[in-house]
Amino acid sequence: MKKKENKDVSKSVRMTKTVYDYVNSIEGEGFNQKFENMVNLCFEEVPKRINEIKNLDEMIKSEKKRLEKLKNEIYDKQSKSLNLVNNLEYHLKSAIENVKKMEKDS
Repeated sequence: MKKKENKDVSKSVRMTKTVYDYVNSIEGEGFNQKFENMVNLCFEEVPKRINEIKNLDEMIKSEKKRLEKLKNEIYDKQSKSLNLVNNLEYHLKSAIENVKKMEKDS
């Protein structure tokens, strides 16, 4: 809980309607309290969000590495499978030719 401070600073500020509406959307009884609540919320939440973003960035980086590794594994397996199919096709054609030669010779 924050220490209660005296409110001895008085300021007048100019702002856009958008900012005014945003401040008024914050919880609080009056504009001053809403503005203070908004500032306090920013001071409390921004560091947390920065840490969350850093953690998410690290997770994304890690997942990108994992995805790249999986892509490479898939490519390797596809290449090996294609080679096997090509070898099988070659051997089947050779076997068919040999059978035809044997039939012709007999």
